[in-house]
Amino acid sequence: MSNPSPRQSEARSPKPPAQRQIEIFAARLFKRLPDELAAHMSQEERRILGQQAFDFFSRRSQPVKVGVSRHLIGGTPMTVIETVMPDCAFIVDSCREYLHQLDLSVLALLHPIFSVSRDAAGGLFSLEEGSARESRESCVVVIFETELDAEAASYLAAEIVRRMHEVLAATSDFEKMTARALEICDELANVRELVEVRDFLRWLVSGSFLFLGYERCVGKIDDASAVACEAGSGLGILREEPAGEQPAPRTFYSIDTLEPDLLFHGPVLIISKSHIQSHVHRLEPMDDIVIRRAETGGKVVFDRFLGLFSSKAAVEEAEHVPILRDKLRQLLQQDHLLPGSHDYKEMVAAFNSLPKEELFRASLGELRRNSTR
Repeated sequence: MSNPSPRQSEARSPKPPAQRQIEIFAARLFKRLPDELAAHMSQEERRILGQQAFDFFSRRSQPVKVGVSRHLIGGTPMTVIETVMPDCAFIVDSCREYLHQLDLSVLALLHPIFSVSRDAAGGLFSLEEGSARESRESCVVVIFETELDAEAASYLAAEIVRRMHEVLAATSDFEKMTARALEICDELANVRELVEVRDFLRWLVSGSFLFLGYERCVGKIDDASAVACEAGSGLGILREEPAGEQPAPRTFYSIDTLEPDLLFHGPVLIISKSHIQSHVHRLEPMDDIVIRRAETGGKVVFDRFLGLFSSKAAVEEAEHVPILRDKLRQLLQQDHLLPGSHDYKEMVAAFNSLPKEELFRASLGELRRNSTR
């Protein structure tokens, strides 16, 4: 029997693990590369971009890793952002919203997800091998035309790190925050006049609210300046990160941003619009929900949730939403409107047409004026 030719031996021999990993990575990375961009990218440019992206992905010692670099694509200098982090919700839309805010002309946003395991130093140990040790990791590669200088690139990378830390914090603590909301319902179970507050919290948990942060704060009724968050109570974007893992202080989320008169002397349930934008999912001011409870010795406890009302909440008719339905009931009773009458239907329709943020914040007098225009 003749010996196999060198070419046959080469075809039969397994590929080195590193080479196989690069091929798997590159195939997944470029799977959804836009046709127009692919047509202008040479094979060598694709190889260089794929190799660099793999090298960047192959080592991650921190929860979030972000890099910004320059590449030639179709002979044109372009900027490439790379991120690596545990896979979770809201990575892509949070990143896209921020880049849109910067008015960057994004040509491609690639987001393959890989099953990987890493060694103690964060180096890549296995990739897509089906091992029980593997966990899902997100890789984002963004390509855009704007060239950035070193200072702008450094700022962009640091800001994306900060925002992706918040994405990771909010998603990893989401179940803890919803559980805390339900615990508060149990803690308020014996207070009959807070039935609507309990129903409102359950409504939030049912999919009406994207929980981003929680904290428990304590103060004294006669000292509005002494409100402080209880150590260890923070969750999501309000939790205290271990030393070295928090890229920037979050003091701007402090409960001190709420007006003292509202905080201490307003309704038990305070629903307001924060002046701070969410960095998670949607780039818009966060909704700030505070439940106030008075305890013995002049002590006041505040349970505070930061987040965003969901699309489900936006389309639900206000007359069926806890807290709002009670306001509508009071309006109808005060005007002595009979169910089924023309004026009754007009009042309900006008009430449902108002933005929910306005309905939550407004007094009955303000709502009557807005609903009878």
